[in-house]
Order: sequence, then structure tokens, then C-alpha cells
Amino acid sequence: MDNAISDDDYTAGEMIFDAAGGAMLSHFPGASALSPDPRWLEHTFAAYGGGHASVILGGMKYVFDEVVNPW
Repeated sequence: MDNAISDDDYTAGEMIFDAAGGAMLSHFPGASALSPDPRWLEHTFAAYGGGHASVILGGMKYVFDEVVNPW
């Protein structure tokens, strides 16, 4: 979506990075995987953990775009 808004090309390298990142994040444990009887804390840990992992992947892509520019 970012590339469409900025009218930049969406390269094959970016597609591969996004697909790999999405595949990794899809396997992030949910609250039920953390506990057989999840409570508020397990839901919070799962949400924060998934959110932080997503931000880390976004940061990595930004650094690649701005510094390394592999695609």
C-alpha cells in the first residue's frame, strides 16, 4: 500500500520480503498457544508480542529501503 500511495514500483525483492515476513508473523503464537486456559495477561502478551514483531519487520524493511536498498 505504501508503494501505491507514493507511486513507487513494487519490486520482486520487496514482494519476497513482505511474503516471508507475513509468513513468519502468521506463525506467531496466539493466547491459546501460550496457555490452555488463556486469561487477560496471555491475550496481552500475545498481542504485544505480535505487534512488536510486526514493528521490527517494518523497521528492517525501512532500513533496507533507505540504507542498503537491495531492491
